[in-house]
Amino acid sequence: MLRIFTAWMLGLMGWLCLGVAFAQADKTKQGEIISLQLDEVLRLALINSPDIKRVDAALAEKLAKATEIQLPPNPELQVDALVPSDKASDFRLTPSYAAEFTQPFRLSHLGMRQIYATALKNTARIEQQADLLRVLNETVLQYYRLWMLQKREAILADSEKQAKEVTVRISEAIENQETPSTEANLFKAEAIRFGVELKATQAERLQAQADLLAAIGSPWKEIRLAPPDLRPIPEDRFKLTGFAQTRANLQRLVEQRQRAAARRYDVARLDIFPELSLRGLYDRSADGNDETWGAGLIVRIPIWDFNQAEVQRSKAEKAVADADAQGLDRLTFDRIVEIRMKRATALQTRAQAYWNDVLPAYQKSYELSRYQFEQGQASMLQLWQVQQKVTEATDKALQNTVEALAARTLLEQAIGGKIEEIP
Repeated sequence: MLRIFTAWMLGLMGWLCLGVAFAQADKTKQGEIISLQLDEVLRLALINSPDIKRVDAALAEKLAKATEIQLPPNPELQVDALVPSDKASDFRLTPSYAAEFTQPFRLSHLGMRQIYATALKNTARIEQQADLLRVLNETVLQYYRLWMLQKREAILADSEKQAKEVTVRISEAIENQETPSTEANLFKAEAIRFGVELKATQAERLQAQADLLAAIGSPWKEIRLAPPDLRPIPEDRFKLTGFAQTRANLQRLVEQRQRAAARRYDVARLDIFPELSLRGLYDRSADGNDETWGAGLIVRIPIWDFNQAEVQRSKAEKAVADADAQGLDRLTFDRIVEIRMKRATALQTRAQAYWNDVLPAYQKSYELSRYQFEQGQASMLQLWQVQQKVTEATDKALQNTVEALAARTLLEQAIGGKIEEIP
C-alpha cells in the first residue's frame, strides 16, 4: 500500500516539476491574466503549499516521537581519580582510579516499546496520507469557490447591464404613460441590488484568489480559472471499496489507531514495574597491584508513583479507539462508502441539472419575456418575476455545486484517494 502511494506521489511530483518548468518558460507580463486548470493547481499545491509542508513536519514529529519511545536512556559513565594525601613525603603521589557504568531501563524496553513504536509509525504514515488528501480536497474547494465567484461576478455584471437597459426602456414607457411608475421602481431597485451584489462578489473573489494563490505558494497575480473537470463518480460500490483496500482508507486508519492505543496501554501497564539500572564497577589501586571488578543493580521503588497517570490516559485513549473500531467494521465501512457514493452522485446530478437544464431554461424564458416586453406583449411585472426566477436559479446552482463538491470530498476521505485515481 505504501509503495503504491509513494509511486502515486512521485508521479504527481513529476507532473508538477513539468508544470513549473513550463510556467518559468512562459513568464507573464505585469497585469496579464493567467489561466489555470485544476490539475495544474493541485500539482503546484503538492510542492508549494504551506499546509503540505506542515503535514510533512507533523509526520517527522510523530516518527521522532516513536523513535524516542523505543530507545532506552543513555548510559552513564563515572570515572574518579583519588590522590592520597601524605604531607611528609616530597614525592608525587600516584592516584588510584575508580569507574562506574550505569544503564537505566524499564522492562518495556525489552521489546514492548519497539512494538508500540512500530504501531505509531504505521499510524503516522496513514495519517499523513489522509492529511495529504485533506489538503488536496481543501485546494479543490478553494478552486471551486474562486471559479464560482468569477462566474457569479460575470452573471451579476450581465444582469446589472440588462437591468439598466430595461430601466431605460421603462423610463421611456413611463413618459409615454405605457406603464405605471410603481412597477418601474421594481427594476430600478433590481439594478441597484445587482450593483451592490457585484461589488460584494468582487471583494469576495479577491479574497478567494489570495487564498488560492497562498495554497499554491504563488505571489499575487490575476488569474482566471478554467471550468473544473472532475471525473464522474463510479456508481459501482464494489469498485470503490476495492480501490479503498489499496489505500489508507477510513477503516484502515481507525484500525491502526486502535492498535497503537492498545500498545500504548500495554507499555503503560508494564511500566508499573520499577525502573532498573544495571551497574558495572571497576577500582584500581594507586600502585596498580590491586584491581576490583563488580556489578550492581539499582531499583527505583514504586511507592508513590507507579505510573498510574499514564495508565489512566492510555486506558481512556484505548477506550475511544475501541469504540471507533467497533462502530466501523468491514460491513459498516462498505455501507458508509455506499451511502456517501449515492449522496455524492445525487448531489452532483442535481448540480449538473441546474447548470445544464434549469438555468438555461430560465435564461431563455427571460430573453423571451424581455423581447415580449419590448414589443408591448408582456407587462413589466411579468418580466420582473421571470428575472427573479433567473436570479434564484443562479444562486441555487452555485449552492448545489458547493454541496455536491463537499459530498464528493467526504466520499474520497472514506476511500482514501481521489476519484480520478480509480482505474
